[in-house]
Amino acid sequence: MSWTLSAELEAKGKFADCLFVRECQLEAVQQTHGREHIDVAKSLNNIGLVYFNLGKNKEALEKYEESVRIKVKNLGHDHMDVAASLRNLAVLAWGQQDWERCAELFEKEHRIKSKCLGAEHARAVEAKQWLDTVRAKLQ
Repeated sequence: MSWTLSAELEAKGKFADCLFVRECQLEAVQQTHGREHIDVAKSLNNIGLVYFNLGKNKEALEKYEESVRIKVKNLGHDHMDVAASLRNLAVLAWGQQDWERCAELFEKEHRIKSKCLGAEHARAVEAKQWLDTVRAKLQ
């Protein structure tokens, strides 16, 4: 199954069909590379996004957390792919108004992006803006 097909289904809002395709992709990647491969983490993250779009936050959380675990194992704590998955977790926490968790995740994302790209890079600045917004909610 192609990544293009799942992206097209997602873009059209056909999330149930997209979920089916992405789960098939995950199974294929796991069979080819094993359960701890970085491509498994990417597939899990993509499935988490579909669950998020379906409003299934518990399932999204499980997929995002597993994705982060595998990414950290393979890439280390300070990798941009880890930052991307932390942002997804932060957005999920935002939707649940879990401001402390949200701030913790945005802070980690900001630290990684600042380290990898420099504090003045647009992505690091954006992460800092999100972090500042969440911190304001905590006051």
